Amino acid sequence: MDSEGLTNYFNKLYDKVDIYDNNITLLTNQFLSPIANAAPAFYRYYITDTIKTGTPYLVELSFFPRNKNDFLFQGKLYITLDGQYAVQSVKMKVSEDINLNFVRDLNIELDFEKDNLNKYYLSRSALGIDFGLTSKGKGVKGNRVVYYKDYVNGKARPDSIYEGEEVELAIKPVP
Repeated sequence: MDSEGLTNYFNKLYDKVDIYDNNITLLTNQFLSPIANAAPAFYRYYITDTIKTGTPYLVELSFFPRNKNDFLFQGKLYITLDGQYAVQSVKMKVSEDINLNFVRDLNIELDFEKDNLNKYYLSRSALGIDFGLTSKGKGVKGNRVVYYKDYVNGKARPDSIYEGEEVELAIKPVP
């Protein structure tokens, strides 16, 4: 086993996943986000549930790739019905029919909460990747979960933070 190559794959667990980007880069591949501008041409969407157990009310939107061999996701989006139509949660995975070089499974879960200005921010990000040389048998599974809490938006800072002498740095070119 090439331990350096395996380390490079495990470092991919720390890649940032932003559902609001048009393209999501994972494992050196670009996947089209299910909420990208061009997504309706590549995904099929179905309203599978409405959730009224809390506020805001949510709609569960299931999505699938139109072509199961494309680098796309399948899963569920939970969209708020409070007028902002923000993503409150997403659970998605890659299609089993695409070739991701030793990756048998890849799952993503993102959760969003409101901040002090009533805007949504990422509160939890989970990424799970199952690596293996064959479709069955031994492999290695990695999971990464990151929590963000006590997020404050728009906090006024005192002017004293910006006071002081100007600093100029001269960067010399490398010969």
